[in-house]
Amino acid sequence: MVCPQEEIVLTPFVDVNCEIPLVFRENTYYFSDFPELSMFSFLEGKSISFAPFQAHCIFFALFVSLISPFAGFLASGLKRALKIKDFADKIPGHGGITDRMDCQLLTAPFVTVYSKIFIQGDIRYIAGAVGYILSELSLSDKLMLYHELKKGFELKGINMTEY
Repeated sequence: MVCPQEEIVLTPFVDVNCEIPLVFRENTYYFSDFPELSMFSFLEGKSISFAPFQAHCIFFALFVSLISPFAGFLASGLKRALKIKDFADKIPGHGGITDRMDCQLLTAPFVTVYSKIFIQGDIRYIAGAVGYILSELSLSDKLMLYHELKKGFELKGINMTEY
């Protein structure tokens, strides 16, 4: 389940040989390696073992349980504004199924972006999104953004004329 599928095969139970990605490999972390935890004496000499993917799952679970339900509130507000009971007449035959899927409006983009950036480490995804946003700005907005970024770099001692 952790090996990426490189080709579609129709034979069931094919032996898959791959190197397990680092995100799925279990690591042991010693609490003594984190000085900020030194105030908790009961952790001294103890360790915890987990795969980085398990930490990512905690972030997914927190997002899905705390943030995603707000998509339901947004959809509910939209239905109230449009004076409709549910989306059943917008997608005939589905009844209230779309009402139960409201959370996916926030969850799917979050999982996609989080996976691309933090799990796969694909910085091109960020660059593509920023490029798209910049392409939608007017020339005056682009110039204003440039000058604000330049000021920020200069405050940090970075000379923009060198680049």
